[in-house]
Amino acid sequence: MNIMPNHPEIIEELIEQEESDRLLHFNFSEFMQGPPLDEIYEKIDKTMTFFSMYVAMEHLEDELWEDTRCAEKKKVELCSRVEEEARKYWSDRNREHLKLIDERYETLKQDPKYKDMKEWDLKDRIIDDLNQEVYPIAIERVKEEYQEIYEDEWEEYWKKEDPFEPRIEYEYHRKYENKVAPAVAASGIITDSTATCSPY
Repeated sequence: MNIMPNHPEIIEELIEQEESDRLLHFNFSEFMQGPPLDEIYEKIDKTMTFFSMYVAMEHLEDELWEDTRCAEKKKVELCSRVEEEARKYWSDRNREHLKLIDERYETLKQDPKYKDMKEWDLKDRIIDDLNQEVYPIAIERVKEEYQEIYEDEWEEYWKKEDPFEPRIEYEYHRKYENKVAPAVAASGIITDSTATCSPY
């Protein structure tokens, strides 16, 4: 029995260090949502060796999130707020949306102007057109949101942020330095692992 859920890189490295024919890993959180533990116990190979792994993460100071030795920074391009709201409009009307896409596709594919266009390219175009058609509704929704958040200053923020422009956000992924101090206890193997960022 080999249950291998996704783990941070530090844990994957520890797992790879073990002998593949001996290591059997269980994710206890899965047990909490699955069958009762007494049922699972009956299925476990009693000859297996169990060990616990503890991972401690030190706090990373705010200024170190921009330090490439401590974190990876990724630029993410997002659609405009108005476009996002238009997509939400259709996501709440999924059945109607799909019906409209199919109907328009059947009509447009007969048009000589689109005869060389692939099906999904044409459907993407239809989806963009449908989004544009509900822009008036989307604009009103975004405007209401600005008025609720910024109150009397909403027009100032509307001009400053420009909800019609694509947005850029940044994702940060923490880097870890693997410091492992294994100890063997009578009940099995206990591994204490500290994940830290040590730039200095």
